[in-house]
Amino acid sequence: MLQAGVVAFYGQVDSEGFDSTGSGQRMTISGARPDSNNFMLDGTNIAGSGGGTPGSVANGVNLGVEAILEFEILTSSFDATYGRNSGGVINIVSKSGTNEIHGNVFEYHRNSALDAKNFFDQLDEDIPGFIRNQYGFSLGGPVIKDKIHLFGAYEGARQRLGLSQVGVVPTADGRLGIGVGPGGTDVPVNPGVVRYLDLYPLPNGKLFPIGSCPTGSETACDGTGEFLSSPSEVTHADYFSVKYDHQASDSDSFFVRYTFDEATRDRLEPTGKFEGVLYSRRQYVTIEHKHIFSPAALN
Repeated sequence: MLQAGVVAFYGQVDSEGFDSTGSGQRMTISGARPDSNNFMLDGTNIAGSGGGTPGSVANGVNLGVEAILEFEILTSSFDATYGRNSGGVINIVSKSGTNEIHGNVFEYHRNSALDAKNFFDQLDEDIPGFIRNQYGFSLGGPVIKDKIHLFGAYEGARQRLGLSQVGVVPTADGRLGIGVGPGGTDVPVNPGVVRYLDLYPLPNGKLFPIGSCPTGSETACDGTGEFLSSPSEVTHADYFSVKYDHQASDSDSFFVRYTFDEATRDRLEPTGKFEGVLYSRRQYVTIEHKHIFSPAALN
């Protein structure tokens, strides 16, 4: 988003806030369509379904930054090396092992100790809890010096985010049809329906006044009230990548890389009763054989 000509695209999202083409943040580059960008990892296209930006359900992010050697963003005027798409090119190259053993271990921690209350939080209750841990390691080194090298990386994220939600649920009278008709009249309710209405909790916030609907209105504004809740949205994400490099000769080299990324995110709906679960699982494999024919020819 820091590049000139790159604009975030927000549109055609579902009730969970996700685009129909995946979880990643969509963008337009140099005026091209948001599904016209090319995302490459070691030359392999990793775009989501329908050409969407790759990203897991863990808030649309991609883990594994420690496995990245370098990346470039091409917004226009790129050469014939890059085809497939008419938009921009996001080109990522993964790390490889070297003749020395190198690695690291890391962890980042956040919590709600210094957070402020949301406008919709209830005054007499504690702030919704929040805790996030993001951790991992990477390690690379030689199997045979100057010939075979290995590199691997793992990253995990665990988050529990307290949400401030406002839902609309039927009141005790509303479940019985009392005052829910036009002008505050009673409406008969089939007893078989009441048990399903009872699945919802009772309102604990503002009640919508009985008889507030005008005569003849079909708007269901009677017999309901607000249900305020602070459920915990739980997110789990795991990523790992392994890369094998083999320098067979001065003219021939090989590498194989396998990348795995899995995430889940679950939360209670604003009514406080029904749980929704989002799940993503992505795997990429790249195999490359590079041969040098001459100082001017490479395949």
